[in-house]
Amino acid sequence: MRTNTALSFLLILTLLTACHKTTKEAPKNKEVITNFILRLQDNQNLRQDIYGDIKADSIVLSIPEGTTVTNLVPSIALSGGTVSPANKEAQNFSNPVLYTVSAASGITNTYRVVVHFLKTEKKITSFVLKSKNNPALTQDVTGIINSNDTILLNVLPGIDITALKPDIEFQGKQISKGSGVAQDFSYAAHYIVTAEDNTSREYTVLVSQAMNIFVGSADGYLYAINPTTGTLSWQYYLGGQVSSPVCANGNVYAGGRTAFYAFDAKTGTLKWKTTTPAGQFTASSIENGGIYIGNHTEYYNESAVYAFDEATGSIRWFSYLVRGGYGTLSDPTVSNGVVYVGEFNTGVSAFNAQTGELKWQRRYGIVQDKPMVNNGIVYFGGEATQIAALDGQTGAEIWRIFGTGNVVSGACLYNHSIYIGAYTSNSNSSIFNFNINDGSVIWEYATAPNTGLVLGSPYVDANMLFCCTREGYMVALNAETGKLQWRFYFEHGSGVMPPNPVAAFGTVFVTCSDNYLYAFDARTGNVKWKFHSDGTLNTNPCLLDNGGNVFYPGH
Repeated sequence: MRTNTALSFLLILTLLTACHKTTKEAPKNKEVITNFILRLQDNQNLRQDIYGDIKADSIVLSIPEGTTVTNLVPSIALSGGTVSPANKEAQNFSNPVLYTVSAASGITNTYRVVVHFLKTEKKITSFVLKSKNNPALTQDVTGIINSNDTILLNVLPGIDITALKPDIEFQGKQISKGSGVAQDFSYAAHYIVTAEDNTSREYTVLVSQAMNIFVGSADGYLYAINPTTGTLSWQYYLGGQVSSPVCANGNVYAGGRTAFYAFDAKTGTLKWKTTTPAGQFTASSIENGGIYIGNHTEYYNESAVYAFDEATGSIRWFSYLVRGGYGTLSDPTVSNGVVYVGEFNTGVSAFNAQTGELKWQRRYGIVQDKPMVNNGIVYFGGEATQIAALDGQTGAEIWRIFGTGNVVSGACLYNHSIYIGAYTSNSNSSIFNFNINDGSVIWEYATAPNTGLVLGSPYVDANMLFCCTREGYMVALNAETGKLQWRFYFEHGSGVMPPNPVAAFGTVFVTCSDNYLYAFDARTGNVKWKFHSDGTLNTNPCLLDNGGNVFYPGH
């Protein structure tokens, strides 16, 4: 009995297994949609062919947002059978459309075709340098996002900007560089935001360590210009030729035809205005609440040094230099309670900054550019091949050298050296580097006849010297060796008196008689931007940084 039972069980199991092996699966339907395309040639409102994403029984058409989908013509490819609605039959895809593929056997497959609108949004909404992610920063710096797709970050001077990590918020599918990625902001940084529809938008991110650069124009306007972008920050009409502006304590000062003005350097708000005899102002020099300027009267027969109160604009004193002569030529320099000015007839004059009393005068021929002061010693260049160093309090001569050529250029002091230009003829002109202690020549760079006469003042920054010539060149030299680094020719900017450049934060700024203010890359000489005015830009620029530091020729 046990044996028969076991045999019966095996027999039943064998029969069941055999039955399973011989059962056939239902045949799969091979009649399917293999391609579903909205072709540009059939749909003129599209920008490109759109391929449907076929998954199981659904097809997704990814179409840019805003596209009209009420009358689209699809191109449908099948592996066999027929499809309904038919190929090339226009459809309204505002709502899902069902497509049925029928095989000859009668089996059908149905696809649900839907439209997914690809968003076109692509923008940076926030760009912040957070102090917690950037140890060099003492506080967060929020980027200013402008309508021209630039982002400006105002950072204090002295901060290393070569590896800053931004926190970025954006709308779109992706961004080329995301939050927390270190970036060298010494140059313009570029961030690309891509939308769902694969269109993109590029942002240029600029780090500025300067607030504004100021220039005066013959069109009567004082211009405040963003030094990073070259865009106008503000302007003010002064009614006539504007003097070279100078900044101090968050203000900018400049003279017009009949008045001297003080403005808030950031906003351009007028602080005060003081009327003076009609004429032309020199650039001012500021110390201990006083502003000191030279003024040529309209008929050029009177010239005086004025002292204004920095806060109110009231005139503290004025002192005539020449009445009926050629008058003052240089900007004044104030240091340790003494105002120094170069003058056409008398050479160099020194005044008590509090009272206006004349302290001393020394004749060195024409002293055309402002004297420089360092550690109580006054340095300047004059005609008849002279460069001299005088005691600032007494005017006593410390040293004088001859034979360098006529000096109408101002001196620039940098690292125990005096840099100055001189010429003897149209074929002999040079930039000199003199030892500040005794006037001995360290090096000489000849500018004429190749680049012209040096009549402007050199400016040295970060061991680079920049100087312009009468014939329309700006040269950049290594300040230690005098070796030429690069030069630039202003095609429409030559003139009798060339402008004086100023440099800071890797950029050189210089005005030109072609009505432009130029910004150059200090290392390469490439033009970063140009700003145009309606009159000749014939004054020296003045740069104010975010920390309140001031940069201008002769400073």
